[in-house]
Amino acid sequence: MPYPLEQACFVEFLAVRKPKYICEIGMSLGVSLWLMSRAATDDAVVIGVEHTKDLPAKDFAAYGRAQQTLITVRGDAHTPETVAEVKHFLGGHLLDVLYLDADHTVEDLAIEMGCYVGLVREGGIVAFHDAQDVGSPPQEAWNALRAGRPSTCFWGDGYGYGIAAVEMVAPGKVTPEPIRVKG
Repeated sequence: MPYPLEQACFVEFLAVRKPKYICEIGMSLGVSLWLMSRAATDDAVVIGVEHTKDLPAKDFAAYGRAQQTLITVRGDAHTPETVAEVKHFLGGHLLDVLYLDADHTVEDLAIEMGCYVGLVREGGIVAFHDAQDVGSPPQEAWNALRAGRPSTCFWGDGYGYGIAAVEMVAPGKVTPEPIRVKG
């Protein structure tokens, strides 16, 4: 199955960083979760949160490589119980990557950012899927979060919907390895 250009570029971007702790909010069928697991360390913890009741009852753990732990949290990402469950699976660690791909409304993104951005480590990545459309809620959330921080975007080639990423450092801080788009 061909993957949209933006996903291929985003996974390559992550592979350089070798994330160990990843969480996707709004994992749907798990395609992005699977792709991100390919960029992660061999012992990564990859968590997918999905509230959709018609989510296939499949074993997403099989998406991971041998030593990886892939966990599906089925529930509303906005509830304290779901946030607590994600924290439990992180085992006291902070996220290297938070990938937001749920309902894409202003209200939902504000809640998700409030619940999960604080779980991202200094220098970690917060990414927004479906951010290509000017003025879309994911693009507006990206614009708000990236103010003064290193950021990049991976726009689709007509098949995808764009991914926008922010490096979580103090606004205005220069990092030794800023985000760069492969040219």
